[in-house]
Amino acid sequence: WEHAPPRAFFPHPQLGYKGPSGKNYRQGLISVPSCQTHNGDKSQDDNFVQSMIALFAAAYAGRFSEREDNPFLIKLKNRLHSHPRMQKVMREKETVQTPEGPMVALRPEVGVIMDNVELIARALYFHEHSYQKRWPNLCQITSPHFDFGMTPAGPEIVRVLQWFRGLEKAKFMGSELKGPHPEIFAYQLLEAPERTVMRMTFYETFELLAISGIRG
Repeated sequence: WEHAPPRAFFPHPQLGYKGPSGKNYRQGLISVPSCQTHNGDKSQDDNFVQSMIALFAAAYAGRFSEREDNPFLIKLKNRLHSHPRMQKVMREKETVQTPEGPMVALRPEVGVIMDNVELIARALYFHEHSYQKRWPNLCQITSPHFDFGMTPAGPEIVRVLQWFRGLEKAKFMGSELKGPHPEIFAYQLLEAPERTVMRMTFYETFELLAISGIRG
């Protein structure tokens, strides 16, 4: 059985993230039947991808500027100094000029992150259909957080995410956020004959889309 997302994304009970200390975020997680490749063989990728997404989510939300770090972020900071792949990403960081001033740019093994998130999307879809139906056709993972704003498809990706948020806010039937702990991970799934689209949100900040039938 494979957790979707993997358990690495959810803090241990003693490391409560934006919740009461001691809350067990590892209870009630979604899991699906899985082969060995999609489970144990990718465990090292799970930890790395979780760390990178948590890093970006913390940066976007401005959490690193908090006077008292959440214990989950303390764990992340420790991993930045101990995980070889995280160390490589941090060593290769660059300073770039943006309209908002100088910022740090990272090269976070985007392909590994996208492949990992694709497996999450496929597993969630499998779960949604009670293990009777698999994700249709190809699965494209995309996000405005990975510089896609600089590509022709970037504005369209942003509009789709805004559309999902609008449906959520309006409580449109079938568009509700799903997931046992939405403050850690939540998803929305919308299906049409020509396209299946899933919005995934990590730590209430970092968003990705899974779109069927295309490959960019």
